[in-house]
Amino acid sequence: MPLTATVAPTPTVVPATFTPVPKTTSTTEPTAEPPGAKKAGPCDLFKISEIETIFGALDGEPETQPNKQFGGTECTIIAKHGLINLVQLTGGTSKMNEMVATLKKQGAPVLPISGYGDQGFMAVAKADPNAPGVLGAIIFTKGNKVFALSVLGDIPEATLSENLKTMAAIAAKGM
Repeated sequence: MPLTATVAPTPTVVPATFTPVPKTTSTTEPTAEPPGAKKAGPCDLFKISEIETIFGALDGEPETQPNKQFGGTECTIIAKHGLINLVQLTGGTSKMNEMVATLKKQGAPVLPISGYGDQGFMAVAKADPNAPGVLGAIIFTKGNKVFALSVLGDIPEATLSENLKTMAAIAAKGM
């Protein structure tokens, strides 16, 4: 039987297309932020000008780092009239109560406040009876978020109290 060759048709080249396979996520993995979304930390809740208006010129840039005592993120700011520490974390009322208990152990007079979230507390006291300086703190919840602002300042207690309230109002709007 004679051999005959058959010519195969010339193949048509089709450009490959990439279809991404959707990633499945478990409930333990954090979900991705939408493109362009910025995850706001405690330093991002304030404009530098707001802080300088309240506590004077800054000595350096605000620094963000993990909070070692309670978790979450903290922002440390050194200004002319105070050392400012802002902490933002999740944990709701139970985490806030833990922070309030720490203030009480330090002997600070802790009072409930309203108008800054779901629930809040404030303490302002002389840091050391034998030294200048006043320590103040406001802690409040908004949903499951907790925000704590503490300031060691060289200003009168009444002024520090008002400054804390002003900062807390700004933070509450940004949360």
